[in-house]
Amino acid sequence: MSVLLPFAVKCSFEEPMVEQVPPHMQIGPESCIMEIDIKTCKPSDACVNAHFTTQSQQLAYVHGFFVWFDVLFAGPVRHVTLSTSPSVGYTHWRQTIFYIDEPISVEQDTPIQGTIVAQPDTDNRRFVNIDLTYRIGASPEQKKHFAMK
Repeated sequence: MSVLLPFAVKCSFEEPMVEQVPPHMQIGPESCIMEIDIKTCKPSDACVNAHFTTQSQQLAYVHGFFVWFDVLFAGPVRHVTLSTSPSVGYTHWRQTIFYIDEPISVEQDTPIQGTIVAQPDTDNRRFVNIDLTYRIGASPEQKKHFAMK
C-alpha cells in the first residue's frame, strides 16, 4: 500500500479542497487578493490575477494556502458583512485550500509571497483553472496548477 501513497497524495492535491479551516491553522495575517463591486462588475471581472504578501507569525509548517470571501451589503441605514473567514466560525461555504506538495518549515516573520491567477476553463466555463506561484522565505519560487471541477 505504501507504494501508492505518493501517487495518491499527488492526485489528491491537484484540486483545491473545500473544507472548514480551524482559525489556529492561519499562521499569518490575511492578504486581500481581490475586491469586486457587485453592482458594476462584468463576468470578466471574476478572473483573478493578484499578488499577495504576508509573513508567518509563529514557528510552523506551511502546508498550503487558503482563501475565503467577505461580502458587504451596504444599505442606506445599515451595513451587513457576510464573512466566510475561519475566524467567524463555521459557514456552509467553508474555505478553499490549495495544498502544496511538500510542507515548508517557517519561523516567525518569514516572508510569504506569491501570485494567484484563476480563470474559467476554456472547455467548460463552470470549471476554474488556478495557477499559484509562491516563495516562502529563502526557498526557491514554486509553481503549482490546480483544476477546480
